[in-house]
This record gives sequence, structure tokens and C-alpha cells, in this order.
Amino acid sequence: MKKNELTRLPKDVTLQAIQVAMLKSSEDVTDATYTPKGNLIRICAIEDSRIKISDTDAGVFLPKNTIEYFGVIPGVAITITGSVNIMGGV
Repeated sequence: MKKNELTRLPKDVTLQAIQVAMLKSSEDVTDATYTPKGNLIRICAIEDSRIKISDTDAGVFLPKNTIEYFGVIPGVAITITGSVNIMGGV
């Protein structure tokens, strides 16, 4: 893989850039703290779940089978309540 290959966007048939997230490794997280190493994560709720960044935060509710993308700060822990699959922050 070339050095900047993951930072170049793929192009459509008209040679226009398509804004997508590159496929990266993922892991299932259940009722745990997760610390992303990257700045973009994709979360798929395996069951009704909440994600939050502080103990005083109610968190973001993700119904089962919901997929969302979040910009995150690398190294800042996220608390997961429920079960999710996280891609991109590893």
C-alpha cells in the first residue's frame, strides 16, 4: 500500500471524488470503554445501545441495527452501554 493511499478519495465514472470512509479493522464492543486511535469511527448497533464521552452525558441512543459515523478525538475514551460494532478507530 502506498503512503497516501488511504487519504485519497475514490472517483466515480466522471472522475469526481466520492466521499467515503475507507474500510478498516473493526471489533465488537459490549458494555465497555473504547478508546479510538483514529479520528473517524463507524458504529453499528448490534442491540439498542448508548455511546457517551463523559459520565455526566446522557449519551447518544442508537437503536438496534442503526449505523452512524462519528468524528472523534484519538485517545479520548468512549463509554459503550449495550453492544456495538466499531470500525475505523483502531
